Amino acid sequence: MSNSFVGARILITGGTGSFGEFAISRFLEDEPEQIVVYSRDEYKQFNLQRKYAGDKRLHFVLGDVRDEARLTDALVGVDVVIHAAAMKQVPACEMNPSEAILTNVLGAHNVVRSCLRSDVSSAINLSPDKATMPGGVYGATKLLSERVFSHGGISQASNLRAASIRYSNVLGTRGSVVEVFEQRLRDGFPLVVFDPRMIRLVLTQDQVVDLACYAFDTMLGGEVFIKDSPALRIVDLAQAMVDVFGSGEVIVKDQDVRAGEKYDAYLLSASEAENTLMTQDGYFVILPSLSNSQRDIYTTHYQQAKAVAVQDYGSSTARLLSKDDIVKMIGGIVQDRTSFD
Repeated sequence: MSNSFVGARILITGGTGSFGEFAISRFLEDEPEQIVVYSRDEYKQFNLQRKYAGDKRLHFVLGDVRDEARLTDALVGVDVVIHAAAMKQVPACEMNPSEAILTNVLGAHNVVRSCLRSDVSSAINLSPDKATMPGGVYGATKLLSERVFSHGGISQASNLRAASIRYSNVLGTRGSVVEVFEQRLRDGFPLVVFDPRMIRLVLTQDQVVDLACYAFDTMLGGEVFIKDSPALRIVDLAQAMVDVFGSGEVIVKDQDVRAGEKYDAYLLSASEAENTLMTQDGYFVILPSLSNSQRDIYTTHYQQAKAVAVQDYGSSTARLLSKDDIVKMIGGIVQDRTSFD
């Protein structure tokens, strides 16, 4: 629960995506005045309208983050913004870099400018671990979106608090590896892993929403908040999925990773670690680039936090989940999806 949401008007860009759909159910528990679902997918909006039929706190707006005028209209009277809209598929970003820039960078720019015009009090940008030392278009554009929000969050020309949260792979969301593996097992196909060295950091949907709530309640503006995350080998995840389903086969192929992908995942780079604190609650906080006078304000605000003791933080240094750990983690996700079906 976040104190920022009680009695507030909340707008979620990309609100019909996996994060938005899950977050809506969580945020409604905080008794907001209204949740504005802003997205360009009319079919998903239709499905959400049916799901929440009769709940007058939900308001649906069709629009694109590339359209600054539409965003500004939608933000009239809004207090809190969560920017979840993005091009997220790595191959699509690699093949269409200009489109990724327009959505992920210009879109973030439009959100911040519209928030400033509309006197929004606080805004959070969602960003992936691929924004850390990016090796492809998706990560590079999302790193720039973080910088856009950080700049907006430290601007002395407004009262907007803007920051980012950076997190790892979310298990169980649409298009995630769990969903892909699950569908292949249901269809009777083997699970194919292209390189046994592939390791990823993971979180649950609840943990990502918790991270967003923590950022809203804690930020001064300009920070990037990161949740300590465990790691898993993709080959272990595949075998765990087979164990959960009770049937299936895992095939390992020695093949290069696809364009824009990396073997390891990182949430914090060595250069960022120099300007990062670890809070008592177990969150990394990357501070924005500040003048000495501004830095004193942040130092006082985070006086209970400590400088991080790592050079970087990623899948090679994170706690590695065993196959039994993974079975427990994904068992509930698969069970919930099965009972929903």
